[in-house]
Amino acid sequence: QLESAISPDDPLEKSLQSGLKTAMLGTHAESTYTTYSSPWARFVSWCAARQPPRQPLPASPHTVALYLRWLLQYCQANNLHYSTIKTASAAIFNQHTTESSIVAMVREHARRTLGTHASNEKEALTLGHLLSLVDHLMAQHTLETVPMASLQLILISTLSFAAFFRSDEALQLQLNHITLCDAHVE
Repeated sequence: QLESAISPDDPLEKSLQSGLKTAMLGTHAESTYTTYSSPWARFVSWCAARQPPRQPLPASPHTVALYLRWLLQYCQANNLHYSTIKTASAAIFNQHTTESSIVAMVREHARRTLGTHASNEKEALTLGHLLSLVDHLMAQHTLETVPMASLQLILISTLSFAAFFRSDEALQLQLNHITLCDAHVE
């Protein structure tokens, strides 16, 4: 498509054209193109399966909206998350501009229907969890035979709980960050 847009008689356009595709491909990391390849192929297949077949490139906003609506139904039936639709939409948009009000409305409907909760959300550490961890450990060992790694886990878990640390903050703790005082820890 890029070649058809240039003037065959203009040497400047020809020289600019030679580097345009490289520049366009350099706008994303290679991993982005890898991530988008499967959703894009799925969209192209979906377009080809329509009667009559729909044109995937350039796709009309109506075609993209219908596909995202179909994908929403697929996600609901297979308990998939909104991120599937978000990635598919980005993959299609990466190939050509398809932003329109109808596409935006279908994408927003999918977001509201499926929600945007992360599939890897973790349950917060509670005092009950902490006490269960200590009880489990002490049921297996005496204080003298508790493995050092288990004591470290309990210490990090207790500090994380008391200081409201996220797991990444707790994993960055070092011994020189902690001062043991008579009545508290700094």
